[in-house]
Amino acid sequence: MRVILASQCNVPSEARIFGGETPPVLIVCGAASKCGPLFGRRGVRFFDIGASSSGILNLRLAMMRLAAEGVTRLLVEGGPWTARGFVDAGLADEIIIMQGDKTLEPDSSVLPFAGRGLDIVAESPSFVLMDRRKAGVDSILVFRSTLHWQS
Repeated sequence: MRVILASQCNVPSEARIFGGETPPVLIVCGAASKCGPLFGRRGVRFFDIGASSSGILNLRLAMMRLAAEGVTRLLVEGGPWTARGFVDAGLADEIIIMQGDKTLEPDSSVLPFAGRGLDIVAESPSFVLMDRRKAGVDSILVFRSTLHWQS
């Protein structure tokens, strides 16, 4: 099952996620009325949970809705705002960071957690570094939440 978080339902109808024999797609949105071109698409369902006045989805509500559908595990891939939202809401059980060996110019990089760097995880008492390994010249860091993790 694939889940798309799209507060404004701005998912292109020609996106690859809808092609071929893909598993069901659940679109969690704040305004299903804006999903017009996607309605009636085979294997696509909508969960309209509403959005804040600034267009942000309530991630806790989204997770409760998914849990009601039997979703007990979720791999989240997203940009800085999605990552920050899950961390701020206390919904991240594990964070895997792949870090290259090159340092970018300060003005050319995007902070991984919407205005915050890796310190939001690395220096937080809510996360503990569980594993550090190499993938070629890159590093993989695995942090686990101290709120959800039992030794």
